[in-house]
This record gives sequence, C-alpha cells and structure tokens, in this order.
Amino acid sequence: MPGFDYRRMLSEFEGPVLILNGERDEGNREEEADAASAALDATIVMVEDAGHACSLTQPAAFSAAMDHLCRQRLLGVD
Repeated sequence: MPGFDYRRMLSEFEGPVLILNGERDEGNREEEADAASAALDATIVMVEDAGHACSLTQPAAFSAAMDHLCRQRLLGVD
C-alpha cells in the first residue's frame, strides 16, 4: 500500500504478527522479511499453491496457519 507506514505500525504493536502470503504473491513475498524485521514478534508463513488471495484459494491452509498462531502464541498450546 503506497504511502502507508506499516513498519512504524508494526514496530509499535506488542502482540504477535502473522505475515501470511501466498507462494505466488510476488510483491508481498518480496516485502515480508522487511515487515517481519519491523515487528517485535513476527512469524512468516507461505501458503503453497496460492497467489494474493490465499484465504480464498487455499482456505484450509490459511485457516490452519491462523489456528496455529492463535494456539501457539496466544494460548500457549500446539
């Protein structure tokens, strides 16, 4: 998103951050390491066989990644 200072926002957020991109989402994949370095607690997950709308094209993988983050980071269980 041009002009949006996501690095500042991420650096101020104290909770866990999930950076979730589809395998073929080249633009966002190029930026994910930079975004993760700005966050205090970031996890990067790549959804295989998906583009930008990975929640629509690979809903099970998208949901599994979200579920894993919530269980592990927020609830402390695997």
